[in-house]
Amino acid sequence: MTIHLPADNIIRESIVPRSGQILDGGGRTYLLLAGWDFIPIHIDRVECVTLRDMTIIAEQDDLGRLSGIITMLKSNRITLDNVRIIGSGDSGGTRHQTICWVQHCEDVTLDNCHFSMSPKNWNLWLAYTTNVSITGGHYSYGYYDGIKVGNDNVKLLIQNAKCHHNGRVTAGEGATGDGIDITHGASGGCDIIAVHCYSNDNGLTFKYAPWRDHTVTRDRIPVYGVNVVGGSYDNNGNGIFLQGFSGEPPAGADGSNCPFPMGINLRGTSANNNTNTGIVLGAGSFNVTDCLTYKNGLNGVDLSTDAKWCSVRNHRSIANRSANINQWGQYNSFYNCYCDGRDVITGNHDDLEKLPKISKMGINWQWKPSRGRAHGFIHHTYNEGSQSANGKPVHLPDRRWEPVD
Repeated sequence: MTIHLPADNIIRESIVPRSGQILDGGGRTYLLLAGWDFIPIHIDRVECVTLRDMTIIAEQDDLGRLSGIITMLKSNRITLDNVRIIGSGDSGGTRHQTICWVQHCEDVTLDNCHFSMSPKNWNLWLAYTTNVSITGGHYSYGYYDGIKVGNDNVKLLIQNAKCHHNGRVTAGEGATGDGIDITHGASGGCDIIAVHCYSNDNGLTFKYAPWRDHTVTRDRIPVYGVNVVGGSYDNNGNGIFLQGFSGEPPAGADGSNCPFPMGINLRGTSANNNTNTGIVLGAGSFNVTDCLTYKNGLNGVDLSTDAKWCSVRNHRSIANRSANINQWGQYNSFYNCYCDGRDVITGNHDDLEKLPKISKMGINWQWKPSRGRAHGFIHHTYNEGSQSANGKPVHLPDRRWEPVD
C-alpha cells in the first residue's frame, strides 16, 4: 500500500507508517518549519516499510529529546531508497536533532541516501542493529560524524558511499567529526568496501570510548571482524585512526574489563595527503595489507606503544613528512614493504637520485632493551630516500632486520 506525504509539502505532524506501507515522495521536496518539535517520520515496531524518492529540508527545531528526522525503532525489513535529508545545520537547532536514528532494528537497507547538516549531532546513528546495508549516497557536513556506528551492530555493510566535510568548521569549536566512527559498535562483523572519506577531522575512526550502555551490562563489547577494503581516506586530519581504548568508565563500571581489539583488517586502501598521519594504529592488534600512505603531513603509518601483534604487509609509504613508518609498539612485523622519502609517484623515475628528500626518516623504530624479544621483525623491506635513517632502522637489532636484496 502506497501512502503520500502532505500535498502542500509541509510536514506538520509525525508520519507513522504501518507494516507493509510505502511512502513515495514522488521526487518532491518537503519542509519542516522552524520550531518543529515532533518526530517527522516515525518507524516504530513495524516491518516491510519503504521510503523512497523524497527530500526533506529542516529548519531549526525545538526538540526536547534526542531523535532523528527519520527515527527507526524495533523494526525490521525497512528500506530507504533515494532519500535526501538536509538538517538545519548552521541556521540553528537543538543538540537533539539527528538526521537519521536507527536502533534495535534488523534488515535495514539505505540505498543512495544523502544525509547532511546535523546542527549539533550525527548524521546517521546506528545501535543494536543486525544486517544493516548502506550503499552509495553521501553523509556529509555533520556537526560530528557522517556515520556513527554506536553500540552493538552485527553484520554491517557500508559500500560505495562518500563521507565528507564532517566536524563542520562553521559550527565552531567542539565539532570534531569523522567520516565514519566505529565506537565499540562492530561486535559481529563489519565490512567497509570502496568507501571514500575526505575533508573530515578523521576519515575513519575506531575506538572504545563509552562502555556499552551500562544499564544493560557493564562489560565493554568485543570488537572484531572489521574489514576495510579499498576506498580512499584522503585530505582529512588523520586518514584512518584506529585509536583503540579511550575514555573513562561510567560511574560504577569496571575499567579493566576491556577485550583487546583484534581482527580489524585494512586491505587495498589509500590514506594520502592528510594533515597529520595516514594510518594510526593505536591500542589493538591490526592487519594492514596492500595499502598506500603518501604525502601525509606527519607519518605514513604510526604504531603506538599499545599496538601489539600487528602485521603490515606489502605496504607502500611514500614521501610522508616525518616518518614513512613510525614504530613504537611491541611484537609488530613488517613484510615486503617499500618506504621512500622521495616523491617517486609523481617524480621522474629516471632521475630518482635528483628528487628532493621529503621524509625526515624512513623507518623510525623506537627500541628499548627492556622489551627483549618484543620488538618484532622487518622482512624484505626497502627503506631509502629519506633525510636520515635509511636502510636498517637505528636501534633495530641485526637479527630482526631482513632487507630487500
